[in-house]
Amino acid sequence: MGGPKVKMKQLRMIRSWMDWAMSIWSSFNITNVIDLENRFFLFRFSSKEDVVRVLTTGPWAFMGDLINLRPWRPDFKALIETITSAPVWIQLPDLPMEYWQNGSLFKIASAIVNL
Repeated sequence: MGGPKVKMKQLRMIRSWMDWAMSIWSSFNITNVIDLENRFFLFRFSSKEDVVRVLTTGPWAFMGDLINLRPWRPDFKALIETITSAPVWIQLPDLPMEYWQNGSLFKIASAIVNL
């Protein structure tokens, strides 16, 4: 009858995502996970301190993909929201030690971002 039809695979993925969040962030006193549609979720925590800890202790990954976490903003609309930036993980195997300085790493990262 009424309501949107969601494929079982999507439902399982949403349930997996919610279970993962409740499990991995259990020490942060997560109280609820809400599916906002369009692959956006709202996480509720018992305190502002827990929110800050989750946002600052990452990066976080789910099924091998890095998660793009943002603080909630009142005008957020999941159905029209676009993602303009995303976290990335870059490995630089065998990078010589002389390049392990903030200035050098910043130049390397800037070159990669501009690809």
